[in-house]
Amino acid sequence: MKLSELVTSLAKAKVIGGGDPEITRIDFDSRQVQPGSLFIAIEGFQSDGHKFLTQAFAEGAAAALVTRPIEENYPGPLIEVDDARQAMALLAGKLENHPDRNLDLVGVTGTNGKTTIVTLLAEIFNTAYPCAGMIGTLGYDIGNKHFPLSRTTPESTDLYRVLGQIINAGCKAAALEVSSHALSLCRVYGMQFKVAAFTNLSQDHLDFYGDFESYFLAKAQLFTDYAIDTAVINIDDSYGQRLTKMCRTKTLTFALNQPADVSAVSLITDVHGLDLVLTTPRGNLALTSPLIGRFNASNLACAIAICEALQIDQKLVQDVVSRFAGAPGRLEKFDLGGKWAYVDYAHSPQALEVVLSELRYVNSGPLHVVFGCGGNRDREKRPLMGRIAEAGADEVMVTSDNPRDEDPEDIIQEILAGTKAPDQISVIQDRRRAIRKALKELPASGILLIAGKGHEDYQEIKGEKAYFDDRDEVRRFIEESKS
Repeated sequence: MKLSELVTSLAKAKVIGGGDPEITRIDFDSRQVQPGSLFIAIEGFQSDGHKFLTQAFAEGAAAALVTRPIEENYPGPLIEVDDARQAMALLAGKLENHPDRNLDLVGVTGTNGKTTIVTLLAEIFNTAYPCAGMIGTLGYDIGNKHFPLSRTTPESTDLYRVLGQIINAGCKAAALEVSSHALSLCRVYGMQFKVAAFTNLSQDHLDFYGDFESYFLAKAQLFTDYAIDTAVINIDDSYGQRLTKMCRTKTLTFALNQPADVSAVSLITDVHGLDLVLTTPRGNLALTSPLIGRFNASNLACAIAICEALQIDQKLVQDVVSRFAGAPGRLEKFDLGGKWAYVDYAHSPQALEVVLSELRYVNSGPLHVVFGCGGNRDREKRPLMGRIAEAGADEVMVTSDNPRDEDPEDIIQEILAGTKAPDQISVIQDRRRAIRKALKELPASGILLIAGKGHEDYQEIKGEKAYFDDRDEVRRFIEESKS
């Protein structure tokens, strides 16, 4: 696409320099630039893209986008704008021919539940449509093909490329996890959604936002600043109730504990799954699911409300829900022979509290937990999670999560600071040893929750990522127990 055509997507842009080069791709990392690239100079948190203009043009960039006057001369034109991230998203959408406008695109935001809901929607969509895409924490899927990703919501350039691939594969729908960072950093800026859904809000990412209100307002942008046909909102959550008053589009509400467009008539859950009857705009819908817990019932209600907005056949939805075992690393169950281990991604205070509460609810046996907290992240939640684990489990073992650049022992001590009886808490810094010991000591009819990492297959220590998967540790223990 010619640069002159591409920049028509920008309301305010000053083009400096002559020529109208052909643009074949958009890059914000100078190391990824290829001949024909439009290089986006972003002032990031750790480096300034303007410092890499010379390198980008040396690698073959056809043009570059900047946010301040540039005195140096470069071999290609410069586009000057006020906001590079917003411009990058608009340009990426234009270059990929706006794939979001040619899909039944669903965006799901909230602190907890996004991955489970989006994974379930992908299975429903792949049955209801010729094929579908999914983008989120687990990576991205096109039909039944899976690909890795490094972020819950990719940068806008990568996101539009993936959506373009989804379109080119013949897919007609896609489900997308929309993180608060994606909204704050304009990764989905200008995107159009058939449905946008809000799950819940609890403490997370305060290292980035500073306060809870800012975190909420970041999430709220999806419903106040974006083109969406229908908003699906959880009104069991007080922030969801607030959001319904802020939203200016058609809204479908869902809830388990009060009347809503999609609400629970009855709910039975145990260690084997749940039975749920929901009211919907098209009548009552009975669901049987292998998922456990009331929070998963809320996830199902959200998915059903989204399907109602898209008018997907209810019988088809029932069938998919009945066989959907959950997303990897989301309360993933392992049978230990009369006792069970669950691996879950719970890494925020509310998520840990909810999961412990639900496991206590579905099983009367002993409840043990192994968990840690990530380094270089919100430190305020560490003592909270220590207090929650102590209150919610019979036995607590604190270990390392992804300590990153912090001393693991410092993180552990901050967790213990929130407990009433730290001398009663087991501490094993080595996560592998901690999991193995907890599995070995779990009594009959007990449940062990291994929390914090879920689907992750690495542990990050001092800038190095080494292979580590909580689920593999459990599988290895099970195999060794058989011999």
